[in-house]
Amino acid sequence: MRIFVGFVCTLLAVAGIIRADPVPSLYVGPSGTFDDVPTNYTVPENWEPAEVPNNIPGTVYLVEIPQDVFVDIAVTINSLTTDTGGSLTVKDTATAAGSFVTAASLSNTGSLTIHNSTFDSVGIFTNFDSGTGTLSGGTFVVEGFDLSDSQPRTAVFQFASADIHVNQSALTVTNHAMIVDQLSRDGLRNFASNLDPGSFVVGSGFNFVAPGTFTNTGNVTVQAAIPDVNGFSIAPGTFTIPTGRQYFQTSGTTTIDGSLLSDLTDIQGGTLSVGGVINGTLTLEGATLAPTGQTTAQVTGDVTLDSTSTLQFSIPSAATIVDDQFTSQEYDHLTVSGDVVLGNSSLAVLVAPGFPVSSHAIFTILDSTGTIGGKFGNVTTGSRLTTVDGLGSFLVSLTDQVLQLSDFQAVPPASQFANLSTRGEVLTGDNILIGGFIVVGTDTKDVLLRALGPSLSDRGVPNPLPDPVLELHDSTGALIAFNNDWKDTQQGAIEDTGVPPTDDLEAALVIPLDPGAYTVVVRGNNSTTGTALVEAYDLAPNADSTLSNLSTRGFVDADNPLIGGFIAGGNGTGDSTVVLRALGPELADRGIDNPLADPVLELRDVNGALVLSNDDYIPGSDAVVAVENLEPTDPLEAVIHTNLAPGNYTALVLAKGSDSGLALVELFDLSH
Repeated sequence: MRIFVGFVCTLLAVAGIIRADPVPSLYVGPSGTFDDVPTNYTVPENWEPAEVPNNIPGTVYLVEIPQDVFVDIAVTINSLTTDTGGSLTVKDTATAAGSFVTAASLSNTGSLTIHNSTFDSVGIFTNFDSGTGTLSGGTFVVEGFDLSDSQPRTAVFQFASADIHVNQSALTVTNHAMIVDQLSRDGLRNFASNLDPGSFVVGSGFNFVAPGTFTNTGNVTVQAAIPDVNGFSIAPGTFTIPTGRQYFQTSGTTTIDGSLLSDLTDIQGGTLSVGGVINGTLTLEGATLAPTGQTTAQVTGDVTLDSTSTLQFSIPSAATIVDDQFTSQEYDHLTVSGDVVLGNSSLAVLVAPGFPVSSHAIFTILDSTGTIGGKFGNVTTGSRLTTVDGLGSFLVSLTDQVLQLSDFQAVPPASQFANLSTRGEVLTGDNILIGGFIVVGTDTKDVLLRALGPSLSDRGVPNPLPDPVLELHDSTGALIAFNNDWKDTQQGAIEDTGVPPTDDLEAALVIPLDPGAYTVVVRGNNSTTGTALVEAYDLAPNADSTLSNLSTRGFVDADNPLIGGFIAGGNGTGDSTVVLRALGPELADRGIDNPLADPVLELRDVNGALVLSNDDYIPGSDAVVAVENLEPTDPLEAVIHTNLAPGNYTALVLAKGSDSGLALVELFDLSH
């Protein structure tokens, strides 16, 4: 057995007369882990005074331990007190589970953890009132995990008259854990009330069976499964209420990430958070129901809310935010195997600050195999619901079986891409200019496409492409439109846009496009070469669709960068969330023979001033890039993630030194 004692605790002698004045004591030995410093508790040289580990009878030691202390021997002391802020952890060794005994008294206002060991309080346990059966004060964690098939482990907390009726401490029991009295009877056999400020955690692998109706006014948590502990899969925690009885809460919080089995779960105040399964009927009055997670939150029974209750969802799920970083796009969703009665309750939606929500995303937050009846008191189907922070709103759609959120609008609305363009070298073979974009939304989008060459000489571009040819392909690669000289087929329609090409040899198309992915190819007529500019204009900014996700592949060398331009504007006045990427090495995996080895990416404003730049992207350095699955596969490639105010911007892909090759510049609009 090993013991970790943190901060301040008090050890009293096994026997003898207690001196009135405690002896100040200090641990001065080495610190470390349980494995690399196994016996530092028992070494006298590690203590001032050196007699501390010998536990001299008749002496009280006020022990201050600024480091970790471990012991591999069975310990029996007279009395133990852990002070507020102090902690004691009793742990097993790899070969045996030992015991820690307090013969006269135990008092815990700090934290006591019993891990794979037995802790026996033989004498007075000041945290427990045997008259009322109330456990109060301090933190108690009892947890047992097998080391292997041949090394089973159980954690046991034993104390006199252990028969907890009411908990007002912080109590956790996990997996192979037991709380027993001196006759080894279950100390939780009559446990029926968790009262404020009490916290009761049914840990993974533990099945708690209440004696009857269970009442909570503090905090109750039932934990989810643990995939792997010492090679063992630990099942979800289970909280069971006997048939005909109920789980009852008037205040506080209940979190079900494991399983709650109760004919009736009656929440008349506080919050019920569900990331696991509730088996039985659920009613809420004056309470908040907050599902957590996109796939696991379930109620296998009917759900009824009243007009004073709230149904609350988070985007993304709160559990996916770790150290203020997003780890997943998972959002809250509840599945009900039964009927749902909304009862004029309120619907609330929280969007985490900084999380990009696309205006075209659809979030199914509630579905029922029965019928969703009634209505919300604060929003009707087909109307907009403002988020809790007031920085956006969703369109609410409610049917008799599904509740969905869509058409997110930020406050102020995010600007959208009104114009996308890329300038680059057009050579022959694979070294042509290839651009891609996506029409996102539900409506057809009218678009003007231009391929400019000769007119670029007026902008000071040397060696412009003398006669560009423009091709438009759909997502299957099929050619859907073609133009060589813009006046040949659509002169009137192109002039009506107000931005026709200025040279007759340049190419243009006006075309309505359904939502989907498209590819624009610019090559030289009769295999001519030079610098060209390909552009896409949004001719229908009010349509329920946007131009998004520009990408262009082109040749890059020291004198010829690949230049992508875009205008953030449209009907939006707020910032747009964008990600730009410059890819080179990974193009080899797509069959490109001469990819640019080490692209550099720059973002510049309308005045040419540098806004941001990146050379080599560090994997994991940007949570938004990661959750959007936009991390490049090669660390030599470049990524920029930022929020941009409305305006004109340019992305440049540059080559290093004498390097040259094909590169891909990409622009992702995360707001639409």
